[in-house]
Amino acid sequence: MGGYRIPGPMCRVRNQAEIDEGTSALTCTPPPGVIGTRTLPYREATELHECIKILGEGNAAYCRREILGIRESLGSTRSSTSLRVGAVEVVFMPDNFRDDPDILGGKTRPSIDYISPGFHHVVNKVDRYTGPKEIRLIIQTTYKLGINPKDPSGYGRGTTSPDRSAGNTSLAFHEQCHGEDFVQYLKDHSFPKFEGRIGLTVSQFRQAIHDWSAALDMYLKDMNRFSEINTDCVGTTIDQYSRSKGINKTVCPVK
Repeated sequence: MGGYRIPGPMCRVRNQAEIDEGTSALTCTPPPGVIGTRTLPYREATELHECIKILGEGNAAYCRREILGIRESLGSTRSSTSLRVGAVEVVFMPDNFRDDPDILGGKTRPSIDYISPGFHHVVNKVDRYTGPKEIRLIIQTTYKLGINPKDPSGYGRGTTSPDRSAGNTSLAFHEQCHGEDFVQYLKDHSFPKFEGRIGLTVSQFRQAIHDWSAALDMYLKDMNRFSEINTDCVGTTIDQYSRSKGINKTVCPVK
């Protein structure tokens, strides 16, 4: 969707705390219509409708602010923005630029940030715990130094016929689609549940923390794959683009 920025990955996981026999540091709305006395242009109204359709009515204010209020140039996010999907806060970090050899044009990544469970135990049994809490899905777009986000996307979203017809052809639009994919995946797939509980042994509780962390890693892996297929494997696919550059790379499902 062009025109608004949905707040990728920084994966800062805070470590659990454990204190033995003491105090723990339990550490989008109707399409084209009228808002107020102003009739919205078709494209603006459509973007608003799609934004609320993807993010839900609970985030309608966010969509109106981003699309009808402060509208910076497409893909240019200068301050972090956030929204909530269930118990998870989704944070879109400001875009940044870095001279990274692994980035050809731009890259948008998700990560999960949280305060890990802390617990107290007596005679090897957990009698109370806190967390995990303050769970955030962080979405970060990074462009290669010297790249202009308004340049055309080389593959995927931004190259499909509907995107071209709508004028959504920029690299910024492409990266924004990845962010929207991540939010959609979060809405459609249950977030991993922590299975730690009172009464477990210390080793069992620690295993529950380990298992939850592994589940988060898999959740992010599947989220990335969902976005690759939906944003990189349409139009001129990333595989076609790579081959045109002499790179033998297969990302998209073989049909």
